[in-house]
Amino acid sequence: MIIACTLACGLLLSGCGTEDSTLPDPIACPAAPTSTAPSPGQFATQRYFQTVVNAQARLESMARGFIDRWPSRKFVRSAAFRVDLAVTSDEAACLARQMVTISPPAERFEQYDRALDDVLAAFADDVALGREAARQRNVSKFRDWLKAVDELSGKLDAVEATRPSARP
Repeated sequence: MIIACTLACGLLLSGCGTEDSTLPDPIACPAAPTSTAPSPGQFATQRYFQTVVNAQARLESMARGFIDRWPSRKFVRSAAFRVDLAVTSDEAACLARQMVTISPPAERFEQYDRALDDVLAAFADDVALGREAARQRNVSKFRDWLKAVDELSGKLDAVEATRPSARP
C-alpha cells in the first residue's frame, strides 16, 4: 500500500514544474510592419502613426483574445491551454519587437518613439514569460504574464498622451 501511494504521488508530482515537450517550437518572427519612408512630410507622418496605431490595436487584441478564450484567468494544465499560451506569447513578443524597429518620420517624434519603444521592449520581455509558464507549467510566471497583459493598455495610453501633433 505504501509503495502504491508513493508511486501515485510520484506520478502526480512528476508533472508539476517539469518542462513540456509537447509545445510547438517558438515561432520565427516575420518581417516588421511597414514603416515610414525616410523622407519627412505629412504623408510619412500619417503612415507612421497609422502603422503604430494598427500594431498597438493588434497587440492588445492578441493578448486579450487569449484571455477571452480562457476567461477563468487561471493556469490550466491542459495541452490546449499551454499551446495557446505559448503561441500567443510568441506572437505578441514578435509584434512588440517589430514595433520597436519602426523609426519615426521626423526628429520631433523621437522622444515619443523612444517612450513607446521602452514600453514595447519591456512588454516583449514580460510576455515571453508565457512560453516559459506553459513549458514549465509555472503558475507564478503565468500570473506575471497576465499582469503584463493587463497593464499594457494603460502604458500605451500614457505614451499616446505624450504624442506630438502630426502637423508641424
